[in-house]
Amino acid sequence: METNEQRIVPYARLVLCAALLMAAWGCAPLVQETTPEVDMAHDFQPGDLFELAPASAMDMSESQDVSRTHDHRMSRIRDEQFAEIARSADFVLIGEAHTSPCDHIMQAKLLELIYQDRYTMRQANFAPVLGLEMVGVDYQPVLDRFNAGELSPADLELALDWADTWGHPFELYLPIFEKARELGVAVYALNVPPRVVRLYRTEGEENLDEQDRTYLPAQLIGPSEEQIEALQEEMERHGAMAQERGSTGFSPERFFRIQSLWDSMMAEQALRVARETNRQVVILAGQGHVEQGWGIPHRLETLAPGSKALLVVPWRGEEIEDDPGQIVFYCGLSHRSRLGFTLIWDLEANDGGGGALVEEVEPGSRAEAGGVVVGDLIIKAQGLEVDSMGVLHQAGMQAAQEDHILRLTVLRGGDEIGLEVDMASNDSESE
Repeated sequence: METNEQRIVPYARLVLCAALLMAAWGCAPLVQETTPEVDMAHDFQPGDLFELAPASAMDMSESQDVSRTHDHRMSRIRDEQFAEIARSADFVLIGEAHTSPCDHIMQAKLLELIYQDRYTMRQANFAPVLGLEMVGVDYQPVLDRFNAGELSPADLELALDWADTWGHPFELYLPIFEKARELGVAVYALNVPPRVVRLYRTEGEENLDEQDRTYLPAQLIGPSEEQIEALQEEMERHGAMAQERGSTGFSPERFFRIQSLWDSMMAEQALRVARETNRQVVILAGQGHVEQGWGIPHRLETLAPGSKALLVVPWRGEEIEDDPGQIVFYCGLSHRSRLGFTLIWDLEANDGGGGALVEEVEPGSRAEAGGVVVGDLIIKAQGLEVDSMGVLHQAGMQAAQEDHILRLTVLRGGDEIGLEVDMASNDSESE
C-alpha cells in the first residue's frame, strides 16, 4: 500500500538510522510516558508505540464493523502496555515495508516484548511462535533445522536460498532471526513457494503437478466486498499504467486471485501452527496483508470465526484516515533497493514538498555502476514525477516490463542529471 507522504506532518527532516534505534533499545525506553492524546505537531522517535483505538485484541467477528469515523486520537503507550494488549490475542500480525530497516528492528523488538511478558506472567509454556510470509512452506525443513539449533541465523541466507526466493536484503531480516534464536522462539514458513505462484499465475492450478498442489491452500478465500471497493481506484491506475506500456496483461481478477492465494495460505498455515503448538502465533508480513483487517485477518476469521487478532502496523507520521490496525509503531520513510542504494524521504527537499534522497550507495552495486551517488535527489523515475516512494515502485515495475533499464533524473549540485541503472541481473518487478 502506498503511503501519502504529502500529508506527513512538517517536522524536521527524518533520517532513519537503524543503529540509533538499536542503541535506543539498550539505553533508553522506546517510548515516552503515556499521554491522553498525541499532538500531530510533536516530533516522534523511531520505535514509538501508539494505540489508535481501544486496543484489546479485536474479536475477529467484529472486524468488519469497526468504525471508520472516529477522530483517530492516538495514545502513546509503553512497552509493557503493548505486551498487555497483545496478551489475549491468538494471533499478533505485525506489518512491514519489506525494505525498511526500522520496521524489521521493531518486529524483533515486539516479538521480544511478547515473549518476556509470557515469562513475567508465568506462562512460559505458552511463549509465542513466529510465522513468516517471507518463507515458502517447502523450506520448512530448513527452519526445522534452525529451530533445532543446527543452523545459525547467518546460515539461513544460503540455506533458504533467500536471494532467489525472497530477494529483499537478508541483512534487513537478520535481527528477527537473531532474536528468535536468542529467545528460543520456533519459526514457521507460511507462504506459497514463489515458484508455485509463478506456475499458478501462468499455467493455472489444473496444470500443477501433485507435489506442487500440496503447496496451495485447501480453500481459496476471496477478498471482502469492502476491500474490492476500496482498491477499485488502485486497480484502475494499474490498468492505465499497463495500457501506457502497451500491455494488455493486467487483470484485476488475476490480481485479487494471487493476493487471495497468498493470504489464504498464510492464514491456513498460521492456524495449523497455532493448533499444533497450542501457542500464540506472531505473524510477520507485508503491511498490505495486515492493515484494515483485509488480507490475512479476513481469511483467519473465515477459517476460525471468533479467533482474536491484534493488528500492528508501521506508521510514517501521516494523517490517519482509515483504521489500519489497533497499534501503530513509528518508523520514518526509508527504502533500501536491491539495486544497491538506500533512500530516505527528505521532508525539506523541493521547497518543503519532500523528495527521495540517496543516503547510501553500496560499492560495486548496480546503482554505483549507473552513476548514482550519495546526496542525489531523485526527482523523476521512468519519466514519472517522484512525489512519493510509491512512484519508485511503479517505475521499477515499468522498467522490469520494458528493457530492465531504470531511468532516473536526479538533482545534483543544482543540476538535473539523467542516469540509467541496469536491472537486467535483477529479476524483481519493483525496487
